[in-house]
Amino acid sequence: MDIVEKAPAYEEVVYSDERIGRYLIRVEIEPIMVSKNTLFKTIQGLPLYVVRWVPKITWGEIREDVEKK
Repeated sequence: MDIVEKAPAYEEVVYSDERIGRYLIRVEIEPIMVSKNTLFKTIQGLPLYVVRWVPKITWGEIREDVEKK
């Protein structure tokens, strides 16, 4: 099956440490494959879908040394 449309599922958090500073950490889940199992059905009689996904983790330092004008 082709993935026609998707919206990212993500969570962001600010991590603060007195020694290393502040960082914005983002975890995003990206679906990479969807398959339909026609041998098994849900209670409602619908096909069972399986989604394979990968986590994408990014982070960046939040810098406060930018001069405000």
